[in-house]
Amino acid sequence: MGIGGRRAVTAVAAGLAWALSQLPAAGQELFVCAFYSGAVRRYDGATGTFINVFAAGGGVNGPTFAAFGPDGDLYVSSYNTDQILRYDGATGAFKGVFIDAGEGGLDAPVHFAWRPDGRLYVVNNGNASVLRFDGATGAFIDTFVAPGSGGLVEPRSLAWGPDGNLYISGFNNVGIKRYDGTTGAFLDTFVPYGSGGLTAAQDSTFGPDGNLYVAAFSKNQVLRFDGTTGAFLGVFASGSGLSGPTGLAFGPDGHLYVSGHYSYRIHRFDGVSGAPMGDFVADGGLTSPTRFVFRSALRLSLTPTGLVGGRKATATVSIPSPLPDDLPVALSSSDPTVATVPASVLIPAGQAFQTFKVSTKGVAAATSVDVSATRGIETPRVRLLVKPADLLSLSLTPTSTVGGKSVAGKVTLNGYAPPGGAVVALATTNPAATLPPSGSVTVAQDRASAFFTVRTAPVAAKKTGKVTAAYRSVTKSVTLTVTPPALKSLSLNPSTVPGGSPSTRKVVLTGLAPAGGMAVALATSDGAVAQPVDGAGSPISSVTVPAGQLSASFTVRTQPTGSTSNVLVSITAKLGTVSKSRTLTVTP
Repeated sequence: MGIGGRRAVTAVAAGLAWALSQLPAAGQELFVCAFYSGAVRRYDGATGTFINVFAAGGGVNGPTFAAFGPDGDLYVSSYNTDQILRYDGATGAFKGVFIDAGEGGLDAPVHFAWRPDGRLYVVNNGNASVLRFDGATGAFIDTFVAPGSGGLVEPRSLAWGPDGNLYISGFNNVGIKRYDGTTGAFLDTFVPYGSGGLTAAQDSTFGPDGNLYVAAFSKNQVLRFDGTTGAFLGVFASGSGLSGPTGLAFGPDGHLYVSGHYSYRIHRFDGVSGAPMGDFVADGGLTSPTRFVFRSALRLSLTPTGLVGGRKATATVSIPSPLPDDLPVALSSSDPTVATVPASVLIPAGQAFQTFKVSTKGVAAATSVDVSATRGIETPRVRLLVKPADLLSLSLTPTSTVGGKSVAGKVTLNGYAPPGGAVVALATTNPAATLPPSGSVTVAQDRASAFFTVRTAPVAAKKTGKVTAAYRSVTKSVTLTVTPPALKSLSLNPSTVPGGSPSTRKVVLTGLAPAGGMAVALATSDGAVAQPVDGAGSPISSVTVPAGQLSASFTVRTQPTGSTSNVLVSITAKLGTVSKSRTLTVTP
């Protein structure tokens, strides 16, 4: 890189440092691993003042690194017990062993990091490898970087570069190794042993300027290398009593913080020039610090942290105390195809928090999404688990119907269907019910319900059975009853006739007649005057509604009454328990 290029980077970095210095630091906290005292100590992130011993117990012995996980809890690598331990992120209370000794070959863990894929990558010093674990459960997945790959010896830290690849520092004079960020395959030695005097490399990190900063333990210096080429750029920080630099990080104020393993301090250097700014932590109680982590003054919480796709979570971004001016905070999602957030949110002047909604979409399998809030270089994040929807309900309208009519079915999920839709299997034990030919109904992507039609056949007797819907591991059933038709009406045309003239009558059912037809009984109150007859004129006691039909007509034959007044005759039709009657008036 030429002189002009370096000046340009310096100018950009200077501008960034100034902008960060304008941000409120109130509530920022610093957590430092004290190796020999077996504890994580908490300090004020703005002043360096000791607050308390935040995490201890649980068997921690030789903590080398601590970090807050996506769930907000504090995770600590216990070097001498070969474990990753978990502590409550609010109280520091021990919550249990997250990854136990020997799991996947875990031996002397020194550093770890979560990635957006939800996995936890652990530097395994014992056999010079990087192990990969489930970031939520701690279950072993695989060995990401094979033991000794590329000549790696005594790895101390890992960092993902701007190119997406993995950079690992080797303490035993091996420099900085680079590995494929997707496969873990060795790529090259990015910084060779001896470059710029580098021997025992401890922590390393990419700075705001894109360059790589390495803690040179035996040199008592922080060296800077070109973040693209690995070329040595110079000694960035030294002096001010720094002895045994082990951990380093750029703080929320843009300055570089370095732990002195032998100086028992956290040193601060100007983030642009590297000039010493004095001891940040020197409380007398800190012994042999290894690595440390800032916890942002900007906090992000999520309720709930797990939900079914299609539902919304409520996120809250907060600061320790209200500010006199509005505070804009940028928001992002690691997978907008699953969870979306507004581009930004504003914490109004005089307030200490603001809420926003996280909208989710349907997924086929449980998917973790990181929601982040960014203010300067502060980027707290929370992890949201979006789960696939299950079948919530099945409904039929109506649940009892006359054969031959259709029933409206509806399946409802407890969230949104995934890409490609949710195919819900359908079945029935009712012999009079017919389901869609596909035997299923599909809930469209990002929809929660779908309708289908159940067709029924005319029946002579009641048929009962279940209609069942099944999706994933959930099955829902509703009983469907198909009944035979009942008598709906009896009509008469005309209703008044002179004796000797016929009248036509019609019986109507509530549904279609089944196979073989449906016989309706007929009766008259005065057969001498009015009598139901068939087409040949013979008296009949019933009329049959043909299969698949709703009605049937018959003739009522009348006789002269021989009376000077009208004669009223009641004609009755009966089907089962239902009867209908109409009065026929026969005139002289």
